[in-house]
Amino acid sequence: MDDERFDEFEAGRYLGGTQEPVSPRTLQRWRLIGQGPAYIKLGHMVRYLKSDLDEYVAARRRRSTSQNAA
Repeated sequence: MDDERFDEFEAGRYLGGTQEPVSPRTLQRWRLIGQGPAYIKLGHMVRYLKSDLDEYVAARRRRSTSQNAA
């Protein structure tokens, strides 16, 4: 599987866009509480696979404000 890898800054920009990226601190908090996208830990480095970020976003897709949030 040839999947692009992102560091925290790149993953934040991918998730939130360049105008309102998700901060590295938010990603760190999500990892701590087990809430955010799947990630890879390589020694002290954290990396996110593009496919995992896409899956995370797709799982939060809603058609109505009355749908339960994940």
